[in-house]
Amino acid sequence: MAEHSATWAVVAMVDEAPDLTCAFAGWHLALGASEVHLYLDQPDDPVFDRLRHVPGVLLTRCDRAYWQDVHGRGRPYVHMMRQRMNATHAYLNCGADWLIHIDADEYLSPTHSVSLDLASVPSDLDCMVFMNDERAFLEGQPHDTIFSGVFRRRLPNRGKLDRRFYGSDAQYLRRGFTGHTAGKAAVRTQRSVEVGVHKPFWPDTKPKQNLEAVRSTVTTLLHFEGITPLGWAFKRVRKAHSINNRPGQTLAKHRAAQIDYMLNEAVDPADFMAFHDRLCVLDKKRSETLQSLDLLYHRPMDLVPAEVVLGQALNLRSETFDAWLWETKGSLLTGYGFTRQAPKPGAPAAIF
Repeated sequence: MAEHSATWAVVAMVDEAPDLTCAFAGWHLALGASEVHLYLDQPDDPVFDRLRHVPGVLLTRCDRAYWQDVHGRGRPYVHMMRQRMNATHAYLNCGADWLIHIDADEYLSPTHSVSLDLASVPSDLDCMVFMNDERAFLEGQPHDTIFSGVFRRRLPNRGKLDRRFYGSDAQYLRRGFTGHTAGKAAVRTQRSVEVGVHKPFWPDTKPKQNLEAVRSTVTTLLHFEGITPLGWAFKRVRKAHSINNRPGQTLAKHRAAQIDYMLNEAVDPADFMAFHDRLCVLDKKRSETLQSLDLLYHRPMDLVPAEVVLGQALNLRSETFDAWLWETKGSLLTGYGFTRQAPKPGAPAAIF
């Protein structure tokens, strides 16, 4: 086992509310990242001005000139292709020993040092995987900030326990998660690899061959799938819209089932939001059972160190995120039947 520490960086392609992107950058800088590479999928993203002077943050506006000059092509339509190309560009320009490719709704959570965790990787391996837990909500408890809630661990027995805990809704889950279960990876720099969404791979292999990896027992990836319930719904709307415009994209079975429910079974958006609650809000019996099996825990998110690193306060209220979503993505939500109503005096804005 190595005794020295390793330097590390994170990379993400972002199109999020500015405060979320700032929180992501500040969180990982406070954890010890030497670099945070952010690729702005919207070139005019206002977060540029908020982060441009923060030491350690490297910003790239993904405008037409970037795609043409750096990649020799136009902007790829498929979201995951843009992620891969941006992450590999960051990899080729990374000054740290390791690069970790994650999303703005994913936060590394180590029991001690990420640097020491990476330094423990045997010298003949170039990849470490951080398995993810997924945020859920407890019935009756408010989720007024984007980091409210609890975390559920993946169910250890695929299929049987999904049906035991979630009944007929198990078809919409994978090992108890509504999002991915594959985790995300760190890759040692100065290697001839491409950086995938979940793992790096050797570029000249067909089919693509992932690097051999060791799984971390120290660092967990906290996945805030969707950020808010409306954000969760929007991710499904965005994917449905993408597939409609570019058929043939691969999609995990449970995610495809969620989108099919939205398009073909939900009576209206309110029904789809109730569907979110069926999958993501845990009643007392279910939460107590999961907790008794060590599959549920509370992990408070202290963003004060991030604010100190950034030199700015963060607005992390859920209603602020949803307002940003309506302002920037409202036309897509409206196209799938969602409507925004003016709030009553003293009440938060409704989703429909």
